[in-house]
Amino acid sequence: MMYGLATAYYYPRRFTEALDCYRRALHLHQATGDRRGEGVALNGIGNVHMETRRWDAALRFYHRSLEIHRQGGYTRDEGVVLNNLSETYGKLARYEEAERCARLGLDIQREVGNRRVEVFTLCHLANARWRLGRQPEAVVLLHEALALAGEVGDQHGSAWTSIYLGRIRWEEGQRGAARSDLLRALDLFTALGDPTAADVRAMLASLDRENQPPAGGLT
Repeated sequence: MMYGLATAYYYPRRFTEALDCYRRALHLHQATGDRRGEGVALNGIGNVHMETRRWDAALRFYHRSLEIHRQGGYTRDEGVVLNNLSETYGKLARYEEAERCARLGLDIQREVGNRRVEVFTLCHLANARWRLGRQPEAVVLLHEALALAGEVGDQHGSAWTSIYLGRIRWEEGQRGAARSDLLRALDLFTALGDPTAADVRAMLASLDRENQPPAGGLT
């Protein structure tokens, strides 16, 4: 119940309420000795901190979660946390660490068949390799992610992958291709009712003004 409430608050970006739900869940799991539940709640708290740009706090909670899942042998959950760590390290421009976490996470996603998370892990690996100067590899990974998202019917994953592709093409000077990618992302986010659509509109407006994309990670 608590996780359902947290999710209901999280996706509309009501992060204060989501954080409260995750904290309540954490206290409950700690009180009952549910170590896997504790790890999941810590990951949720890390997600809120990541979304609110408190990167260092996000890393602390993710690493606590990762330790619990590794100790307990909760491999699927471990893969989810590694995916989130890779994204956060990318936000901090710590690309070697982002790549390492993404590679470890990708192995797990494929081992356990967590294909939806695999889409995002491919994106974060692509981001790291792009920033490390390995642009051709990054593009291949993103096309792999886009194809996988289509196979599993993950419109959210398709939308985010389109943003990553658009940002690479934008920085490569391929403005027409970048605009197509971002328009695809906008259509998908709009259909999903995802507030990220507003962010994509802002990116398109900046592209149309021929501005450079913001420095840092792809998202």
